[in-house]
Order: sequence, then C-alpha cells, then structure tokens
Amino acid sequence: MSSGTVIPASYENREQALIKHQLLEHYLEKLFMIVGMASRARRDVEMCYVDCFAGPWGDLSVDFH
Repeated sequence: MSSGTVIPASYENREQALIKHQLLEHYLEKLFMIVGMASRARRDVEMCYVDCFAGPWGDLSVDFH
C-alpha cells in the first residue's frame, strides 16, 4: 500500500485486517509456489498457516463485515 492509499470504510478501526488481507492476497500464493518448488528436492516440506488475528473485532452485525 502506498502512502496515498485510502482505507475503505469497512476497515475503519480495523487497519490491521486490511494489512493482513493485502499480505495474503499479494504474497501468500507466491510463498507457496516458492516452498512448493523447494519441496520437490526434499519431498517432506509441511506448511501451516495460523491466523492469529482472526475474529469479528467487536462487530455486532450478523455477517461480521
């Protein structure tokens, strides 16, 4: 995100979620591709993704948006 990026209203007071979603959208697939290519040689690579920032963050709506 550039310094001129506008934070969408749905992320107001939840900026950490926006950063996490941007990270997942732009980098996680690439990371899996890199690890997958490296695992061809070793054949024993295991990855676990733990979302430590998951949760509704006090949102009272039914769909947590």
